[in-house]
Amino acid sequence: MQNDRLLKFLLKVALILVIILIFNNLRDFFHPVLETFNMLITPLIISLFLYYMMRPVVRRLEKAKVHRGLMVLTVILSFVFFLVVFLIYGGNSLKNQFQNEFVNNLNKSIDIEGFLQGIIKFIPDGILPDNFNVTNEILNRFRNVILDFSRKFLGYVSKLGDIGTQAILIPFILFYLLKDDRIFYKKLISILPKTYITEIKEAIKNIDRILSIYISSQLLVSFILGVLMFIGYLIIGLPNALLMAFLAMITNIIPFLGPFLGAFPAVLIAMTIDMKMVLKVIILAVVVQQAEGDLITPKIIGDKLQLHPLEVILIILISVNLFGVFGAFIGVPLYLILSIIVKAVSDIVKKRRREKYE
Repeated sequence: MQNDRLLKFLLKVALILVIILIFNNLRDFFHPVLETFNMLITPLIISLFLYYMMRPVVRRLEKAKVHRGLMVLTVILSFVFFLVVFLIYGGNSLKNQFQNEFVNNLNKSIDIEGFLQGIIKFIPDGILPDNFNVTNEILNRFRNVILDFSRKFLGYVSKLGDIGTQAILIPFILFYLLKDDRIFYKKLISILPKTYITEIKEAIKNIDRILSIYISSQLLVSFILGVLMFIGYLIIGLPNALLMAFLAMITNIIPFLGPFLGAFPAVLIAMTIDMKMVLKVIILAVVVQQAEGDLITPKIIGDKLQLHPLEVILIILISVNLFGVFGAFIGVPLYLILSIIVKAVSDIVKKRRREKYE
């Protein structure tokens, strides 16, 4: 009996490896299918995120007995209006800040030359060649690294909004998710096998609950962090405090990577002022992130997701490796969904075994 089970397991593993090998060799053949999948998956994930963000608002407005389609359309248009207004304001502010001040003031704000001159005084004569200017060499390399990194960062940021035709699908998917979510659920249940409908309903309910908890909790935590960063930026006198706080709030949704991405634009703007402002921004970001990690997040989320921090780190690293930066968004919820599905399948298998021996 044990040998038969081992043989079946090895056959399944071999079959999976063969499928992976075939798929890898036929990658060019499946390329159109993968391109279509990639085109649809991004707007679908963004729409699902916005759905869970707006669903509580729609649920509360249902009590007003307004036409559901009109109500959903009003909620979406209101969100788009405020987003467009903020992006126009923020885009113009950032453009002026970087074009007029960043490159011109970077050399003034980073006083590395004075620092290196102080170090060179302690080096005995004869060690460095007479024609070797270590100050200019290190200074130029450091400036080039910063400028190159900042240009690449701004290029990556600009690509986030350049999703082309995919952006057209998002409002339509979001509208019908908010308007007909209950209809979709009933149709899905109607086509599933009735034998295991209880386990399937429980799995769908748990997935919906987990996604709702994860997204709503992350939004609330990010909002509180954005408010704290805005107050801190106002206190230290950083330009474009509202925009920088908004960016910190948005990027904080990404676990672990988010705080660094959110603080980087503020550090770049601080470089246009002086190194003291850079130090203030870094200290502020560290203090707020510590408060968020030690006080805010545990208070709001608690143990609802039941994930160890090391577990989350591994999930994010694997997701980023598989799906790129976008994997940081979907890693944790995807892991939770797969865990629920595995548990549901396990329950169904156990139920079949019990029915078989009864």
